[in-house]
Amino acid sequence: MKALTYEQRLTAIFETERKAKAAAARKLDTAKEECKHMEDQAQAEAVLHSAEQAHAAELSAAEEKARSAYTTLRAELAEKVRKASLVNPDDVEPLALELLESGVMKADDFAALAEHYSENPTMLRLVALHARKGMYAAAGEPMRAERDALAGVVETCNRRLTAELDSFDRLTAKLSAEGSPEC
Repeated sequence: MKALTYEQRLTAIFETERKAKAAAARKLDTAKEECKHMEDQAQAEAVLHSAEQAHAAELSAAEEKARSAYTTLRAELAEKVRKASLVNPDDVEPLALELLESGVMKADDFAALAEHYSENPTMLRLVALHARKGMYAAAGEPMRAERDALAGVVETCNRRLTAELDSFDRLTAKLSAEGSPEC
Protein backbone atom coordinates (compact mmCIF):
# COMPACT_ATOMS: atom_id res chain seq x y z
CA MET A 1 0.00 0.00 0.00
CA LYS A 2 1.37 3.39 -0.99
CA ALA A 3 1.94 5.86 1.83
CA LEU A 4 -0.34 8.87 1.85
CA THR A 5 1.21 12.21 1.02
CA TYR A 6 1.18 15.05 3.51
CA GLU A 7 -1.44 16.80 1.38
CA GLN A 8 -3.69 13.73 1.40
CA ARG A 9 -3.29 13.34 5.14
CA LEU A 10 -4.05 17.03 5.71
CA THR A 11 -7.13 16.84 3.49
CA ALA A 12 -8.31 13.80 5.47
CA ILE A 13 -7.92 15.73 8.74
CA PHE A 14 -10.13 18.55 7.50
CA GLU A 15 -12.64 16.13 5.97
CA THR A 16 -12.91 14.23 9.26
CA GLU A 17 -13.46 17.51 11.10
CA ARG A 18 -16.18 18.57 8.63
CA LYS A 19 -17.94 15.20 8.95
CA ALA A 20 -17.88 15.39 12.76
CA LYS A 21 -19.28 18.92 12.68
CA ALA A 22 -21.98 17.90 10.19
CA ALA A 23 -22.96 14.95 12.39
CA ALA A 24 -23.16 17.29 15.40
CA ALA A 25 -25.35 19.69 13.40
CA ARG A 26 -27.67 16.84 12.38
CA LYS A 27 -28.02 15.77 16.01
CA LEU A 28 -28.87 19.33 17.01
CA ASP A 29 -31.41 19.64 14.18
CA THR A 30 -33.01 16.36 15.26
CA ALA A 31 -33.24 17.60 18.86
CA LYS A 32 -34.80 20.88 17.68
CA GLU A 33 -37.38 18.97 15.65
CA GLU A 34 -38.22 16.75 18.62
CA CYS A 35 -38.60 19.81 20.85
CA LYS A 36 -41.19 21.29 18.47
CA HIS A 37 -43.41 18.27 19.10
CA MET A 38 -43.14 18.31 22.89
CA GLU A 39 -46.17 19.46 24.79
CA ASP A 40 -44.32 20.55 27.93
CA GLN A 41 -42.58 23.82 26.93
CA ALA A 42 -40.25 23.79 29.96
CA GLN A 43 -39.10 20.27 29.16
CA ALA A 44 -38.61 21.23 25.49
CA GLU A 45 -36.45 24.20 26.47
CA ALA A 46 -34.37 22.01 28.80
CA VAL A 47 -33.88 19.38 26.11
CA LEU A 48 -32.97 22.05 23.56
CA HIS A 49 -30.53 23.71 25.94
CA SER A 50 -28.89 20.35 26.65
CA ALA A 51 -28.70 19.60 22.91
CA GLU A 52 -27.11 23.00 22.20
CA GLN A 53 -24.51 22.42 24.91
CA ALA A 54 -23.74 18.96 23.51
CA HIS A 55 -23.47 20.48 20.02
CA ALA A 56 -21.02 23.12 21.21
CA ALA A 57 -18.95 20.47 23.00
CA GLU A 58 -18.91 18.23 19.91
CA LEU A 59 -17.81 21.14 17.70
CA SER A 60 -15.07 22.06 20.13
CA ALA A 61 -13.88 18.45 20.37
CA ALA A 62 -13.81 18.10 16.56
CA GLU A 63 -11.83 21.32 16.21
CA GLU A 64 -9.38 20.33 18.94
CA LYS A 65 -8.86 16.87 17.45
CA ALA A 66 -8.24 18.39 14.00
CA ARG A 67 -5.91 21.07 15.42
CA SER A 68 -3.89 18.43 17.27
CA ALA A 69 -3.64 16.20 14.18
CA TYR A 70 -2.69 19.19 12.01
CA THR A 71 -0.02 20.34 14.48
CA THR A 72 1.49 16.86 14.62
CA LEU A 73 1.45 16.49 10.84
CA ARG A 74 3.00 19.93 10.26
CA ALA A 75 5.74 19.22 12.80
CA GLU A 76 6.47 15.94 11.02
CA LEU A 77 6.71 17.71 7.67
CA ALA A 78 8.82 20.54 9.12
CA GLU A 79 11.28 17.97 10.46
CA LYS A 80 11.39 16.23 7.07
CA VAL A 81 12.04 19.59 5.34
CA ARG A 82 14.69 20.49 7.92
CA LYS A 83 16.52 17.20 7.41
CA ALA A 84 16.30 17.46 3.63
CA SER A 85 17.70 21.00 3.77
CA LEU A 86 20.78 20.16 5.83
CA VAL A 87 24.05 20.91 4.09
CA ASN A 88 25.92 17.98 2.65
CA PRO A 89 29.55 18.41 1.62
CA ASP A 90 29.08 15.81 -1.10
CA ASP A 91 26.57 18.14 -2.78
CA VAL A 92 29.04 21.03 -3.19
CA GLU A 93 29.97 21.62 -6.81
CA PRO A 94 33.59 22.87 -6.78
CA LEU A 95 33.44 24.78 -10.07
CA ALA A 96 30.26 26.57 -9.08
CA LEU A 97 31.76 27.37 -5.68
CA GLU A 98 34.79 28.90 -7.41
CA LEU A 99 32.46 31.08 -9.48
CA LEU A 100 30.50 32.13 -6.40
CA GLU A 101 33.69 33.11 -4.61
CA SER A 102 35.22 34.86 -7.64
CA GLY A 103 33.31 38.11 -7.19
CA VAL A 104 32.54 38.39 -10.91
CA MET A 105 28.93 37.28 -10.75
CA LYS A 106 25.94 39.57 -11.24
CA ALA A 107 22.34 39.05 -10.12
CA ASP A 108 21.42 37.25 -13.35
CA ASP A 109 24.29 34.81 -12.83
CA PHE A 110 23.15 34.11 -9.26
CA ALA A 111 19.58 33.61 -10.47
CA ALA A 112 20.76 31.14 -13.11
CA LEU A 113 22.72 29.17 -10.52
CA ALA A 114 19.76 29.18 -8.14
CA GLU A 115 17.62 27.75 -10.93
CA HIS A 116 20.26 25.19 -11.89
CA TYR A 117 20.65 24.00 -8.29
CA SER A 118 16.99 24.23 -7.32
CA GLU A 119 17.02 20.61 -6.07
CA ASN A 120 20.34 20.92 -4.21
CA PRO A 121 19.82 22.52 -0.77
CA THR A 122 23.55 22.83 -0.10
CA MET A 123 24.20 24.76 -3.30
CA LEU A 124 21.07 26.86 -2.80
CA ARG A 125 22.40 27.92 0.57
CA LEU A 126 25.76 28.79 -0.95
CA VAL A 127 24.13 30.76 -3.77
CA ALA A 128 21.99 32.65 -1.23
CA LEU A 129 25.03 33.36 0.95
CA HIS A 130 27.08 34.79 -1.89
CA ALA A 131 24.12 36.68 -3.35
CA ARG A 132 23.60 38.24 0.09
CA LYS A 133 27.28 39.23 0.20
CA GLY A 134 26.88 40.76 -3.25
CA MET A 135 23.83 42.63 -1.99
CA TYR A 136 25.85 44.24 0.78
CA ALA A 137 28.69 45.04 -1.59
CA ALA A 138 26.29 46.78 -4.03
CA ALA A 139 26.16 49.96 -1.98
CA GLY A 140 24.86 53.30 -3.15
CA GLU A 141 22.02 54.47 -5.31
CA PRO A 142 23.55 53.49 -8.68
CA MET A 143 23.57 49.85 -7.57
CA ARG A 144 19.97 49.76 -6.30
CA ALA A 145 18.65 47.61 -9.18
CA GLU A 146 21.46 45.08 -8.74
CA ARG A 147 20.94 45.02 -4.96
CA ASP A 148 17.19 44.49 -5.41
CA ALA A 149 17.78 41.72 -7.93
CA LEU A 150 20.22 40.00 -5.56
CA ALA A 151 17.67 40.29 -2.74
CA GLY A 152 15.22 38.52 -5.07
CA VAL A 153 17.73 35.71 -5.62
CA VAL A 154 18.20 35.28 -1.86
CA GLU A 155 14.43 35.17 -1.38
CA THR A 156 14.03 32.65 -4.21
CA CYS A 157 16.68 30.37 -2.69
CA ASN A 158 15.03 30.55 0.73
CA ARG A 159 11.58 29.83 -0.74
CA ARG A 160 12.89 26.79 -2.58
CA LEU A 161 14.33 25.42 0.63
CA THR A 162 10.91 25.61 2.32
CA ALA A 163 8.68 25.10 -0.73
CA GLU A 164 7.06 21.90 0.52
CA LEU A 165 6.19 23.45 3.88
CA ASP A 166 4.89 26.61 2.21
CA SER A 167 2.68 24.51 -0.08
CA PHE A 168 1.34 22.66 2.97
CA ASP A 169 0.53 25.97 4.68
CA ARG A 170 -1.27 27.28 1.58
CA LEU A 171 -3.35 24.10 1.40
CA THR A 172 -4.13 24.44 5.11
CA ALA A 173 -5.38 27.99 4.56
CA LYS A 174 -7.48 26.85 1.58
CA LEU A 175 -9.01 23.92 3.44
CA SER A 176 -9.66 26.10 6.50
CA ALA A 177 -11.45 28.65 4.37
CA GLU A 178 -13.58 25.94 2.72
CA GLY A 179 -14.75 24.67 6.09
CA SER A 180 -15.05 28.01 7.85
CA PRO A 181 -18.87 28.43 7.86
CA GLU A 182 -19.96 27.09 11.20
CA CYS A 183 -22.31 24.12 11.25
